[in-house]
Order: sequence, then structure tokens, then C-alpha cells
Amino acid sequence: MVMTHYSNEKMNHYSVYGINISTEFDLNELIVSTGKTDLTILKAKVPNFLTGTTQSCAFFQAKENEFLTRIEHVGGFYAIEGNKIICEPDQEAEYMSIKMYLYGFLLPVILMQRGRFPMHGSCIDVDGKSIVISGQSGVGKSSLAIAFRMAGYKLVSDDLIALNDDWHDDIYVHYGFPVQKITVDTAKFLNVDLVGLERIPGEDKSIIPLTTEFQKNVIPLTALFEIVTYDEEEVKIKELFGGEKLRCIIANTYNVEMIGTIGLAQEHFSYGTELAKKIKVFRLSRPIHGFTLEYQMENIIKEIKKIDV
Repeated sequence: MVMTHYSNEKMNHYSVYGINISTEFDLNELIVSTGKTDLTILKAKVPNFLTGTTQSCAFFQAKENEFLTRIEHVGGFYAIEGNKIICEPDQEAEYMSIKMYLYGFLLPVILMQRGRFPMHGSCIDVDGKSIVISGQSGVGKSSLAIAFRMAGYKLVSDDLIALNDDWHDDIYVHYGFPVQKITVDTAKFLNVDLVGLERIPGEDKSIIPLTTEFQKNVIPLTALFEIVTYDEEEVKIKELFGGEKLRCIIANTYNVEMIGTIGLAQEHFSYGTELAKKIKVFRLSRPIHGFTLEYQMENIIKEIKKIDV
């Protein structure tokens, strides 16, 4: 499908992760905004290479406040100073593929350039306190987040969680996309109808659009729950402290493996250290076999009720 979802005649205005975006692209998954522009996304030529590159690998180059990447069959992307993305789409690029790279790869880079290191997982509003559900791929964090939403709790952000700029003060979560991704297996287990939902290219996932089930207000982050599996029969929860707590926060940063390669390891460590002072961190162990979503939710809610905001 030829990429035609942009126009040089008008700019669209959106908001996500606490950033107001102006762009000629149609990013219809985002919430429309009229605030002062923090980030501009344009369609134009990107450089072939960066002069004076400090970090590089097979598919990107980086130096201070500049990031350049080219994705085969998608296009080139250039992020600058935390306030601009230039996109040069391949002529036959699928529009959804363009958006997925903007959302999942370039926006995190922009956040990092702005001194913010997003967390990886799902964020849920539990009675005015936001919690992050994290863990390795396939551990069940998305299923748990969907179960929370179906139980009446609101989604704040799915997959990437962006915190406020002034993180030396209180920690807050900005809303992400008003959508939730769901796999075929999770849909079957939770009786979610996938008919009519948009599929994500190259993935076994569909997109559920949200309206009233989405939390648009900025709310305080109170806890991180890392989900792990083990070969026992009950759900257990344990609060982490000290170095173990910090390692858990660092490990559950979005695209953590890329942070060092773009020269931000020291800033990331300082960010994680400050965050560890302000939130509680738990490890929730669930049985590797069987369905325990209800018990996982009960354990998390019990811990949240103990936390004062």
C-alpha cells in the first residue's frame, strides 16, 4: 500500500506521553490536542549518515541529541534535540508500519533525548494510583492489564510508560495511546471478540480502541509490579529493596538494551536511582501453568491499598 496519509497543506495536532505533537501525518490513534507544540514530525529527506557519530550499529547512528535509522521497506527516521522527527518513507511502505516505528522506536528516543526514560509494561489506574505491570515478553503482563481493565479499572498506557519531566519531585504518569494490544490466545481466554479490530503488521496482535476505559488525567505512580513465572501452585508477591529494587527498575526500562549504545547509560542510572526512592517495587510470582489472573489482581490490589499517596 502506497503511503498517502500525510498532507503538506495542513498540520495535525496530538498529545501523547506528555508531549504535544504537530505533524503532517495522520496519527489517528493519538488524542487530538491544541497545546503548545513540543515535537514536530515532518516528511522530508533524512541524512545518509551523521558526521561525528559517537555510537552506531547495523541499523542506526547516534551522537549527542541526534539519532538516525533506516528500516528496510519502511523508511528513514531522524530524531533531533528531543523536539523534531523527520521521516522519509519508502515509496511502497505500509502506513501502519510507518506509524509503528514512529510510536515504538522514535518516540522513545525523543523521550530519552528529553531526559526521560520510559518504562516498559502496562500502566493501570487503581483507585487514583497508577501501577506499572512489567516483565519479560510472554510472561502475561498484557493479559493481566486487560483483566484489570475488564474489571473496571482504567488503562493509562500500554507497552510504554512515560513519566513527568521534573522527576526529582513527585513521579507522575502521562497517558499514552487510548488503545490496548491483545493476542489471539488472550482474546480466547478472556472472551474478547476480535472481529473488526485492526491487526498489527507482522504480529499476532490486534488493537482494541478505548474510550471511557482510558485514563486521560495525569496521576501519581506508586508501584512497579514485575511479573515472573515459577513452578509452584500459588501466586506470591514480594517487595524489593536496595540493589534488587534498582536492578528491577533499570531492567524494565523501555528499550533498555539501546540506552548505552546511544550514550545515555549514566543519565539512565541516575534516573533509576531517583525513581527507586519514590515508588515501591514488587515481584509477583505466578504459576507457570494454569490461569491465575484473578489471584494476581487480588494480591496487587491488597498491596496498593497499603500505599499512601
